[in-house]
Parts: sequence; structure tokens; C-alpha cells
Amino acid sequence: MKKILQFFISIIFTLFLISCGCSKNTEQNSSGKNEIEKKMNKIKVEEINSWLNLMPGAESKFFISGSLKIETSDSVNLNSLSIFQNEKSIYKIVPEFEVEIQNENVLLKFFNNGGEKPAQNIDYEKPVIVQFNLNFGNENIEFSADSIFVERVY
Repeated sequence: MKKILQFFISIIFTLFLISCGCSKNTEQNSSGKNEIEKKMNKIKVEEINSWLNLMPGAESKFFISGSLKIETSDSVNLNSLSIFQNEKSIYKIVPEFEVEIQNENVLLKFFNNGGEKPAQNIDYEKPVIVQFNLNFGNENIEFSADSIFVERVY
């Protein structure tokens, strides 16, 4: 009887140790998510322009440019940006960018010099979502801007 009691006590103690370890990991994961959310709240869209160049005599191309204002003193890199519509990927672009430091802010200006071939699976009457893959403060952050319309320029 004593061995059975010791067995149950050891199982309960083991389960207790496992649950303590799991709750600690959850706290660490939620703390990391909170830091990312704080950084995402520091990103503001200043301007986004996207257009399809359909001017006669020129090759049709998709262009995007704009700027983000980021409240940080950390270095900032724009790794890529993706264009989505109706949950489908339309473009994945590695844009050129410039960084201007303004007091405690970074102004990140981006553009895809040379443009992209027009996508067949885009509805120009509906907005797109632009997803930015940024790196600042040694963390990768994905930030999205929605309701961006692609204008057709003739």
C-alpha cells in the first residue's frame, strides 16, 4: 500500500513540475508577442502609391512606392513586401529603400525601381493588402496596410 501511495505522489509531483514548466514557456512566448505588438504599433503608413503603367509606347509594369514612419532609434531594413488580394499572393517584391532619421523616428521610403510585369490574377476594382517584412531591433516584423488601390495610368 505504501508503494502505491509513493507511486501516486511521484506522478502528481511530476505532473506539477511539467505544468510549471509549461506555464513559464507560455509567459515567455506571450512576452515576445507583446514586444512584437509594441513594435508594430510604432509603425505608421505615411503614404503608399501603387499603379499599373499602361502608357502607350512603354511596357506595362506594376509600380509601388511610399513611406513608413517608425518610432525607433534602432536600425531598420525592409527585407521584402508582398501584395495580396482575396488572400492570394499577387507579388513578392524586394524593393529599394532609403532611411531618413528624424529625431526619434525613422522615415523609410521604398520603391520598386523598374517595376514588375503585370499580374493576371488581380482585380483593379478591388483594394490590395501590402505586407511589409521589416527588420528592426534585431527582430523580423510583418506589418500590413490594407485598402490600397492599384491605379491604372494611361
